[in-house]
Amino acid sequence: MNRTIQALSWWLGLACIATHELDAVARKEWRILPLLNRLEDDTAEPVFVVQHIPHFYLIFGLTDRR
Repeated sequence: MNRTIQALSWWLGLACIATHELDAVARKEWRILPLLNRLEDDTAEPVFVVQHIPHFYLIFGLTDRR
């Protein structure tokens, strides 16, 4: 697989993951997670979103080509 196709595949996959996570917030998917499902939505939503920061930080860090 040439590098251009690999790069496009990587970015397409990253876009799909990000889109999925946006959809997860819209559908209130924290309600299916242990511990978060015990919290009120007003509390659980920001906790759910903040938990994604380290994941995306690592993913974006893997794309740093300096």
